[in-house]
Amino acid sequence: MKKVKLSTVVIISLILALIVLVVFGIMFFKRQVPQPVQEISQRVREATNQPPRPLRDIYGPPSSPLRAPLGLSIAPDGRMFVADSENNQIQVFDRNGKWLAKFGKLGRDQGEFYYPTGVLVRDNKLYVADMLNSRIQILGLDGKYIGVIPDKEKHGNLTVGPLTLSQDNQGNMYVTTLGHEVLVFDKSDKFVRKFARPGEGPGEVNYPFGVAPDNNGNVWVADSNNGRIHEFDARGRLIMSFGGLVLPRGMAVDSRGRIYVVDTFQHKVFVVNNEGKPLFEFGERGVEEGTFNFPNAVVVDGSDRIYIADRENNRISVWTY
Repeated sequence: MKKVKLSTVVIISLILALIVLVVFGIMFFKRQVPQPVQEISQRVREATNQPPRPLRDIYGPPSSPLRAPLGLSIAPDGRMFVADSENNQIQVFDRNGKWLAKFGKLGRDQGEFYYPTGVLVRDNKLYVADMLNSRIQILGLDGKYIGVIPDKEKHGNLTVGPLTLSQDNQGNMYVTTLGHEVLVFDKSDKFVRKFARPGEGPGEVNYPFGVAPDNNGNVWVADSNNGRIHEFDARGRLIMSFGGLVLPRGMAVDSRGRIYVVDTFQHKVFVVNNEGKPLFEFGERGVEEGTFNFPNAVVVDGSDRIYIADRENNRISVWTY
């Protein structure tokens, strides 16, 4: 057997050691190289597109529990105003769910309601969709009467059978109606235009019970009884539609531009991007925390905390990320 020189063994060992060092060096430095921004942003998007978790449920005080709440709005100071529909009143809570006040009762006079379905805090005033009185009442945040839409002097013979209310970044108010249309009012409550019309065709609606202007100036409308969502531009021209829902109602947009859609009959909230593509969903039918029973409206505050009017559970369900 031929002997291998010691010097040869040493050389071979050094070569093998060098190869190992080079391999590990390549692996190490590869891990240190910054990853492409696109890959990082994709993972961030995936991480932020996870469903929220339930935070608390708000039922109202024992002396005045909520009954079929249908709409809600959050003031800049965090106060929550709830359309307590079957009690024909508005109830007020702080950001942590503590009861603060209530006002209104069944009736047709100033400050009285007949099945209010929506509320909107706007310019330090409260707008109430007083549905069966066919009017929007304007109140102070303390509940004192200020005015009404339609006002004969200001709006002539305009008919308003309001379902729900929302506003865009410019302060324009959008009102969906029993007349199967969307009315637009400017910051001074002057009627500007209307769009959509009754029907089942493109851009037509059947009981639109949700509206949400997005961060791009477009307006999303829940075409409730047709089981679909429409996106319109600021002038009311149809951009796109998508279906696959059963009874979509309340809608809201968060700080990331994601659109929340309450599907009352599926007892869920669906979240889509500004192209209408699904991101995630949350909720199921039940009475426990984190479940819904015919939910109706959704609002997202400035910190992306989510408030849902859980109608048949007689509560507001609050969620957070």
